[in-house]
Amino acid sequence: MSGFKAVGQGIPYGVYIWRINGKAVVNEDLEYLQIAARRGDQKKIAELKRFVNEELGIHEGEAFFEEGSRPISHDEWEDQMARQKAGEVPDPYDLGNLIEEYNYEKGMNEK
Repeated sequence: MSGFKAVGQGIPYGVYIWRINGKAVVNEDLEYLQIAARRGDQKKIAELKRFVNEELGIHEGEAFFEEGSRPISHDEWEDQMARQKAGEVPDPYDLGNLIEEYNYEKGMNEK
């Protein structure tokens, strides 16, 4: 397969979520225990682990990378639910949607 090369593992940005036995750790409001990071960011992983160990007293589990995700506030979540109910793309920062809009507008400007 000459001419091809590996470009890495997907999207480099996302969040690390703390998981125990493959299940995400959440608080009483069902919010993930997470930190925004680049894939493989050892400082962010250590920060999350330190918080889990020292602040929550949890000494099991691991950080799991969820690519392409980002943390949002409760207000942002409510806005996204309202957008979805209105038939719009829930997340205004959805990369796929942004690319589609760009390509659509580019095509409209070329005519």
